[in-house]
Amino acid sequence: MTTVLLVRHGVTSTTGKVLPGRAPGLHLSEKGHEQAASVAERIAGLPKPPVAIYASPLERTRE
Repeated sequence: MTTVLLVRHGVTSTTGKVLPGRAPGLHLSEKGHEQAASVAERIAGLPKPPVAIYASPLERTRE
């Protein structure tokens, strides 16, 4: 069986205020970095490691 994990990027300085869409140059806030670290820990604790990871080229999705 294949498992697919969908993970949204963490919060940015504009979360809840502006919908930036595909705007480049928007980075994660401090809280967003904490959220990303938390998700990374959860993924690392899975019984099987991910075979592949795909992400948008936008900065906030790669942080």
